[in-house]
Amino acid sequence: MIIYAIFAEDGSPRGFLPADVFGEREIDGEPNPRIPAEAVEITYAQWQELLSSNRKIWNGSAVVESAAGPTPDALLAHAKQRRWERENGGAQLGDDLIASDDRAKLLIMGARLRADADPSTTEDWDMPDGTTRILTAPEIVALSDAIGAHISNVFKVFSGVKAKIQAGQITTFEQVDAAFG
Repeated sequence: MIIYAIFAEDGSPRGFLPADVFGEREIDGEPNPRIPAEAVEITYAQWQELLSSNRKIWNGSAVVESAAGPTPDALLAHAKQRRWERENGGAQLGDDLIASDDRAKLLIMGARLRADADPSTTEDWDMPDGTTRILTAPEIVALSDAIGAHISNVFKVFSGVKAKIQAGQITTFEQVDAAFG
């Protein structure tokens, strides 16, 4: 399979044009207008290698590891992934780690609405250690508040990381990871 690729000056890929979609470089001896003149022919294996990591670049003849480090876009994508992982990785409430994935957040929100409507309500709540606890309305409110504070904090950290990436103060994946703790 023939793949044509377009690269930025730093060797980072900007686009891929598979011949089975865009055609060959020449059609009946004439340049194919769908394949830009600066496009480089690469192998299928090189294409896959470039797609496998945002740290791979083209040095003019081969795929190599970028010495320049990740781009701001790659850092931001990594930060978004870390934010999602932290948001959904659970929140501490006293001695308990409470689930904070999307399903858990919906269940907690429903329980909070019931607790706000009826202060005498209780909920059977499955805990991460496999036990079930009966939560009172004040405990449900505390649980909801803890999840809300956790999510707010994660987005606050992400906002700061994003600003530092844009300012050039965070330039490595390790710095992104450290910022999220």
